[in-house]
Formats: sequence, C-alpha cells, structure tokens
Amino acid sequence: MSKKSIRIFLGGLLLCFTAAAIHLPSTNVKAASASFADFQMQGDTLVKYTGTASAVSIPTSVKHIGKEAFAGHTELVKVDVPGYIESIDYNAFSGCSSLETIAIPDTVTTIGNGAFSGCSSLRSMKLGKNLESLGSGVFAGCHRLSSLSLDKKNETFVYENGVIYSKDKKILYCMIPGYSTGEYKMPSSVEEIKNYAFWGCQNLKRVYLGSNVEKIPDYAFENCTALEKAAFSYSLRRIGMKAFAGCSNLGNTEIPMSVSFIHDTAFDGCVKLALLAEAGSYGAEYEAKRDKSVPSSEEYQDILNMEETDTGNTGNGQEGTAEGSGGNSGEAGGASGGGSAGDVSGTLNGNLLGQSTVVGGNAVVFMDNNQSQVRSGAESGQGNNIQSGNIQSYPNSDTAAMEVIGGGGSSAYPKYTIVNNEIIASQAYYRNSQMENYRIPEGIKKIGEFAFARSGLASITIPEGVTTIGYGAFYHCDNLAEIEIPSSVTEIEPSAFAETKWLKERKSDRENPFVIVGDGILIAYGGMGSQIEIPGNVKQIGAEAFKGNTQITSISLPSSVTTIGEDAFAGCSSLTSISGGDNLTEIRDRAFEGCPISTIKIPASVKSIGLKAYDMSGSGKQDWTKNAVFLGKQLPAVSYEITATRLVNEEYRDAVFKDVRVAVVDENITKEDITGTVLDYNAGGFRGLVCSVKRAASGDTPGVLQVKFCMMHKAEVNSRTMPDEVMIYGKTYELSGQEDMEYLSEAGSAVTERTEAGNAGAESGETQDAATQTAVPGAGKVTVEINSTTISSQPGASAEISGNQGNYILSISDNTTDRDAVNSAYRRAVSGGGLTALQVYNITLLDADKRIPITKLGRQQMSVILPIPSGIRPENLKVVCLDEDGQLERVTSRVVTVENQKCVRFEANHFSVYGICN
Repeated sequence: MSKKSIRIFLGGLLLCFTAAAIHLPSTNVKAASASFADFQMQGDTLVKYTGTASAVSIPTSVKHIGKEAFAGHTELVKVDVPGYIESIDYNAFSGCSSLETIAIPDTVTTIGNGAFSGCSSLRSMKLGKNLESLGSGVFAGCHRLSSLSLDKKNETFVYENGVIYSKDKKILYCMIPGYSTGEYKMPSSVEEIKNYAFWGCQNLKRVYLGSNVEKIPDYAFENCTALEKAAFSYSLRRIGMKAFAGCSNLGNTEIPMSVSFIHDTAFDGCVKLALLAEAGSYGAEYEAKRDKSVPSSEEYQDILNMEETDTGNTGNGQEGTAEGSGGNSGEAGGASGGGSAGDVSGTLNGNLLGQSTVVGGNAVVFMDNNQSQVRSGAESGQGNNIQSGNIQSYPNSDTAAMEVIGGGGSSAYPKYTIVNNEIIASQAYYRNSQMENYRIPEGIKKIGEFAFARSGLASITIPEGVTTIGYGAFYHCDNLAEIEIPSSVTEIEPSAFAETKWLKERKSDRENPFVIVGDGILIAYGGMGSQIEIPGNVKQIGAEAFKGNTQITSISLPSSVTTIGEDAFAGCSSLTSISGGDNLTEIRDRAFEGCPISTIKIPASVKSIGLKAYDMSGSGKQDWTKNAVFLGKQLPAVSYEITATRLVNEEYRDAVFKDVRVAVVDENITKEDITGTVLDYNAGGFRGLVCSVKRAASGDTPGVLQVKFCMMHKAEVNSRTMPDEVMIYGKTYELSGQEDMEYLSEAGSAVTERTEAGNAGAESGETQDAATQTAVPGAGKVTVEINSTTISSQPGASAEISGNQGNYILSISDNTTDRDAVNSAYRRAVSGGGLTALQVYNITLLDADKRIPITKLGRQQMSVILPIPSGIRPENLKVVCLDEDGQLERVTSRVVTVENQKCVRFEANHFSVYGICN
C-alpha cells in the first residue's frame, strides 16, 4: 500500500470515526467482564477486542494476539494471557493507559514492535523462557514500568540492571522506562542499539555509550527529559532521527571526529544543548547549521513535527532497516527516512510510539468553518484530500491516526479553525502547504499561535479589526512575500513572521531599515548603524526587534514609545547607552538581557518589568558597575510573558534584575513598598542591596549611598555581593549604613501576569490503599491545594510529573463562571450531545520556587488523582478541558479506587478550565 493510499484510507476511517463521535449519544457503560462476542477472530488470531471490561481473560481458542488488537482500550486494567498464546503482534496493547501488570507465559515466542507502548500505568512485567523475538519500542512510554523479570532459562535474552540485552550482550533492546538508575554505562560488548531503546527513560541523567557502538538509532533517547550528559566513544559514526529529541536538560555534548552523519532532527527540542566538536569536523559543521531558534523549540513542544515523514527524501534520512526504522521493510517497515516500529505498511506522519501516541490523548481534527470543509492543520498540505468531507488525520503529538483509531477509546472532539467568529485557532492551518492565499473573515480579532506556520501562503491581507497576532502565527511561511497589517493590530507576539520571505526582504532594505507595522509596532531593524534613533511614530519596540544585534552601542527612544517587547534588545552585547523613553510603561521579559548598559535607568512612568528584563549575568560588566536607578516614587510590578509559563522554559523564570548588585530608589521607599515589586526577594527574585542617595557625587568627590535593605540571606553577603563602592552614571559612590541595614530576604508575594490568558507522587491502581501509594522514581514534588465545595478532602488528592525534579503547587478551585462555556463547547463538539452532570474547576500549576504559573507541559504530562466530585457518577465519567481558544479537549482519564473511595485519575498536558462530567 502506498504512503498516499495509507493517508487516504486512514482519512476515511477517521471521518467515519469522527462522525460517530459527533452524532451518536454515548452508551459506553463499563462491562463487568468480557464475553466471547467481544473477540473478533480470524482463525486462531485475535484481530480485535471490542469490549469495555476492565479485566479480560483471553479465550482458549486464541494463539496469536493480532496487530493493535487491544490498542487504545484505556479502561483495561488487567489481562490474563493464557499459556497457549504464541505471539503478540505490534501495537497489540498500545495506549492501554490503565493496564497495570501482565505476565507473558512461556509459550510466547514473539512480541512485536510497540506491543505495550504507551501503557503508562504498567508497573511490572514477566517474560517467559521461550521468548525468541522482541520488537523495538515494546515498552516505550511505560514510564511507571520499574520491575521486570525474565526467566533465567531464556536462551535468547538476558536482563540486568533495568536493561534487556541479547544473550551475548551484543544487542541492547531497551531499558525499562521506570528503572530508577540515574547513570548508565553501556558494556563494551554492545554493538547494536535498537530503536526506542531508552525512549522516555525519565530518570536517566547520564549515559556513557559503549566503545563498539557505531550508530545511535532513531528515537533511541527521545524524551529522556532528565538526561544531562551523553558521552560518545570514537567508534560512533551516525546519530539517527530524533535520537535525543526532547532531551530538554541535555547540556554540552562532545561529538567525536568519527561521526559522519547526524540527522537534522536528532536534537530537536534540546533547549540547553551545545555541541562541542573540533573545527572542520562534521560535528562542528552540523552545530553551526543546527536550528537553535526559540520558535523551533516551542514548535517541537507544542506541535507534531511533520518533517519526520519527509526528511528521508532530503538526503539526510536513515537507511532502511528490518525493524521499521528506515526503508519500507515488511509490515513493520517505515517510510524512507525513518518510520516507526508500529506502522502498518509505511510511516504515516511520523507514527511514533509510547507517550508520544497518547500526549493529549487524541488525534485532532479541524473543521474548517471558513471554507466549509474539514481539514487537518498538519496534513492538509499533502494534497490528499478526501472527497467525502475533505478530512485528513491530524495527530496532536507525534501520533498517527492509525494508532488512535485502532484503540477506539480515545477519540478527540473536533475543533474548528474559526472560534466564536473572532479567533483563528492555534495551529488551525499548520503545514497546509497547498494554501497559497487565504481570506481572513470579517470580525476576526486574534490569529492564534502557529495558526498558519509552515503553510504555503504567498500573500495575506489582515483585515481591520484584528488586534492580536499570536506566537509564530506565520512562522516559516517560506513563500509569504506580501503582507498587509492594519493599524488595529496592537499586539504581535514573538516570531509571528520569523523566517518569512516578507520579513527577510524588509530587513534587507537598507534605505528603510525600520519595519513598522500595525499601531506603531517596530518589529525589525535591517540597518547597519551603531547609534540608533527610533522614529517618532513608534509606540512599541516589538518582540525580538533588535535581538542579537552586536553593532548597536546606543538607543534613543522617542516619547511615543510606551512598550519594549520581549527579547527586544536581548544579546545586544555592545549596547551601553539608552536615552529617552520618558513615557515607557512596560518593559517585557528579557528585553535587555545580556546588554552591558552602563547604568540601568528606570523612568518614573514604568509600571511593570518582565522576568530577566535586565539580566546582567552574561553582560561582561564588572560587579561594581551592575546597578539600577529608579526615578519614580513607586516601584514597578513584576510581569511575565506566556513563554515563561511553558514548563520547558525554566531558564526564563528568573530574576527581573538578575546579577544587578545595587538598586537606587527614592529615600521614602519602605519595606512595604518593596513587597510584590521587581525588588522583592520572592516576586522579583532580587538579590542585592536597596539604597538611596545620601550625598550626590560632585566632580571628583565620590557620592554616598545609604544602604536601606538587603535582599539576601546573611550567608549570601560577601565582598562581591556587598561592595564598598559602586559606579552610578560614571561616578563613584561609596556605601554606608551596612551595619544598620534590614534584611528582607523573606518578603514577597506572587507575581501577576501581564498577558491574557498534599504531597505528590501518590499513584493509584484500580484498588489501592493509601499506605501503598508511592511516588514514581524521579518525580518532582507537587503539593495539591483544593479549594472546593464539591471535592472531598479524603482521600487526599495527589499529582506527579514523571521525570521532573522541580517543586510545584497544583491548585484546584471551583469555577462558577465557566459552566456555560464548557456546556456550549461540548454541544459544539458533540453535535446533539449534552451533559447530564458537570462540575467545573480552575486548575493552575505554580512553580513553587520561582512563583510563576505553568500553563503548558509540552511533551510531558501530569497525572492527577482526585476524589470523584459530588453529583458525578463513576459510570461513564469524562474529564474535559478548554484549550487556549476556548475549544473543548478530551482528557485521558479513568476511575480508580484509593482508600476504598472512588477517585478519578486524569492526565493533564496544560492548565486551564477543566470539567468532570457525565
């Protein structure tokens, strides 16, 4: 079957599946046990299980469990595999997120690719003595699987310290994802690593490859979110597709001279990575060309990277292999360039295994209510439209439609490209390569994040009335050469037009170097000057407008400028002087990060300043010159941008005035005036001295600063943090009054957002007592706070983010205002459907150390357990939430028992308005 035929076939399936989800009332009542009629057979092969029982015993007539036979049955907790089963085919139990334990009898000789991928509740596994064949990615995404036993009489495999090897230890099949080791040193005997071998091993921090490994295969270490160090030997030649993708903590990594190939996607989403290689080597050339941009990282976290299917045709794809990681090779083969171990007959849109198949729980279908057709934001560009509704599969996170459809239990609610006639939804037309022109309907006020990113647009006219253009809205629209932006646009988020032909051409216009659009927003500068005078019609310095411009030495701001955007001057390593700006009100996140400004001057008009706006840690300035002067009688509040609320962007959540030593304020400022401001120890993260001018410097006579408050602990005070003198406006000032200063290192309050927008670790099985609740190894601490009249305090709620070491506060409170919004969204998503019972909550997550809310978890998930709210029945319980545009999303959930009380466990990927309902 051709790749195109697969898309068409699956598109048709998804159309039928979606239609059923939309138009049929829910009658899915959990059965007490499975009946023989629930098993579809072809000879002695179980082709499909269609029941709804939580416990299943496989009939005696079955010898082979077929492809995806149980895939997606999230209600399934226990399966008895009888002693006459001989093989378990690929993806057989994929996405059975409630399955807790399973024993494979000695009669089983073959377990196929991805057989148990995405079984996120699976804790233990037993493999029999006659097992001869083990596929790739069998346990990918089973992040709770911490215990495995292998019969010692098995002549094919050996299991040691969390890893399955071939008997001679020449082939490494996999590390079980929940194994608690932080460091792994590969035996020198290992010559081959299987695809997905370490996929999602979220406890793994350091890995040392063996001296005989020549190739790191596709997806080998993907989503190892705690991985900080990877050491390679000089035997290494190749690094495959997505090999380390999503390793968000991976830092400096040395690439040996022996390496001659690294796939373009090998390090996608590695936000802290720096590859170190000798000059002139392949590794050095790769690092120089590697896309290190912020939007590419955000894209990887939020959106399926569709390039996985096509990169094999660009010259960088992997060669075909018999295990489906390359050329089409039998039923488990992938398309050229790196298929998944779980494909039927080729790769469909980067069909991956494990958690990638269940992040968000679902495929996503966009109903194009502007063009009167159904399309997929991710696939509509492929040109394979189906006549019966023009529907195509759109995986939400590295998910192929086949995997989701195969399960039959996790269907997504459809979304609309236009929401409430006012918003073009986030990702609505993502990767629609056939779209060259688009007419934005009247009444639209906002264009969502990545709405048209990587589409085929050649021109676009944004109508009057649009006020906001979201993050990466037109990112990498490589053919977009003509854009009209009306004066009604007052907000353009970062990277909205990055990598468009239009912006590149505008930035190359030396005669008109200032790119000013909308309501006076300067979004880019293409000049070569060092002393920049901003034009008088500019109201905002847009996000990233001058980012990384190392030629600029001074900036003059007109009185018209009120806002300096996110990253506006970040990395301007020669910028020392800023003048004007007397009417500034907002200075956003990282606006002057890394700029060696001689003395930071904050005008009295400034009301708020964002995180890391004045980060001096990388400026190269001497400590005694890192100082700020506040001209007003009131201190600005702290603000933050949406980018700082993404879990992966931990480094963005830092002090407003990082590494600034002295803040000079009005003499009447009190400690109460500091609370909650940019100089607060907690809210602003300030670690310095707060002073007032006792005597101004005059001529060669130094001035004197009176030290009022110390925003440090006593143990942090030393000659570096408390200098004897500092430089302000080029003049020396001596410090006095240190002996009488007041320590305010515990003052503070929570930060407020500028933009719109009990201990954890308790995991539950179908039945579990509190005494047996244990934290997943490597999970960070999450304290759950409940403020609700409908959720019982007993048993205590719990939550965890597997593999994350941070400290967080999860807050769940009653929401009395959005009940109608959830009901309306449900009726819109489920035609003719209605809810019989509904409880609505605000669910928020706070970084407990940085005091910043977390709104998106990217490719990670939080598992939450709550007592079932009053008025909600355990039978047919659903959990839903609203996305950033107010559209409904289905949340993966199941009913569990904790301390003999019915609870609901669900997997959260972002935090907003949630509903628990029947």
